[in-house]
Amino acid sequence: MWGYIVVHMERMYNNKFGMDMVTINAGECLVTTEQIVLHTLLGSCVAVALYDPARGIAGMNHFVLADVHKPRKAAATSWGKYGVRATEHLIELMVAAGGVKAHFVAKVFGGSNMLPDAGAPGQENSPQNLATENYELAFSLLKKENIRVVSHDVGGELGRRVYFFSNDGSVRLVRIQRLLARQYDVQQGHATSRTTGHTGRVSEAGRL
Repeated sequence: MWGYIVVHMERMYNNKFGMDMVTINAGECLVTTEQIVLHTLLGSCVAVALYDPARGIAGMNHFVLADVHKPRKAAATSWGKYGVRATEHLIELMVAAGGVKAHFVAKVFGGSNMLPDAGAPGQENSPQNLATENYELAFSLLKKENIRVVSHDVGGELGRRVYFFSNDGSVRLVRIQRLLARQYDVQQGHATSRTTGHTGRVSEAGRL
C-alpha cells in the first residue's frame, strides 16, 4: 500500500464486510491493490475516492481545507490536510501503483456544514463557506485532470461515514448527525473542536 502515514493507520478485520478495513483520518491518503475497505468519517472535510477498474487499484484521501491560506505557517507534514496537494498526491500514488489516469473514475464525499449557527453563510471563513470550498475544489481539480466523477454526496448538515471497497470501487455511505464538529480557525492558523452531541446513525444511502 502507498500513502501518507501508512504505518499509523488503523487496520482491522471487519466481520460485517468479511475483509480488512483501514481507517483514513484527516490529512491521510492511501492507495492499495489489496482487497480491503477504506473507511473514513467526514464532517466539513472531503474525501476523494479514485478507482482504476482496469488495474484494480483504489485510493482515497481525507482533507480538511481546500488550500493553504497561510502557506508559511503550514508544516511540511500537514500538506495532506489541504485539498490541492492531497488530491494531486492521491493521483500520483495511483499512477505510481500502476494505474492509468485515463481509466480513473472518482467519487466525492463530505463538505457538510456541521456548525450551521456559527457565522453567516456569506461570511468569509464561515463553516459553511469552508465546507463548500472543499467539495468545489475537489470537483474543479478532478475536472482539470480529466477524471470523471461517477457519483458524489456532498453538502448538507449531516456527517458521513464512508466505506470504499477496493475490490470493485463501490461505496457504502452512512449519514450521521451530531458528529464531533470541528471549527477551523483559519485566521489563527489552528483548529479548535467542540462536541455537538453523540454520534447517531440516521440513514444509509446504500452502495454508490
